[in-house]
Amino acid sequence: MSDSTPASPVEPRPTTATRILLVYLACLVGVGVFLFLLIFVADMYLGIQIDGTSGAVGMVVAAMMAGMIWAERERARPASGRIWGATLLCAVATFAIQAGLVYAVMVADPLFGHEVAAQPGGLLVAVSLILLAFDILTVRFGFWLGIRVGLKSAAARQAKG
Repeated sequence: MSDSTPASPVEPRPTTATRILLVYLACLVGVGVFLFLLIFVADMYLGIQIDGTSGAVGMVVAAMMAGMIWAERERARPASGRIWGATLLCAVATFAIQAGLVYAVMVADPLFGHEVAAQPGGLLVAVSLILLAFDILTVRFGFWLGIRVGLKSAAARQAKG
């Protein structure tokens, strides 16, 4: 007999940072579209105004979903360094998307572009660093929640079967 039997589908599998990033970005886009439609319907048909915190909610939900999938797939809490590495990767990707959206608005609205360009460079750098730090903390919080839920779900599923 040989030891070349295929791995059981119930065995834990390692997850790459690229896969975590792709899951996060897919969830971020999906949650963003859902929140946009929800805000649009609430405003148009119900007359309810929703403030601008939906971006942070979207980042937390996307990181939470990615963290759940990550923990359920590996069935163990990832090492802290791996979590922080994935956090930085996802936060920088989110920051790049945010910067791209600001640039698109600056191109589309020259008045806004001139107002931004008139600000001192140090202020723009400071705001950018604060936004990046906020993104990092928000994504890390989402991973923390998602990994906890994913581990509980994996343990419950293992206890059943």
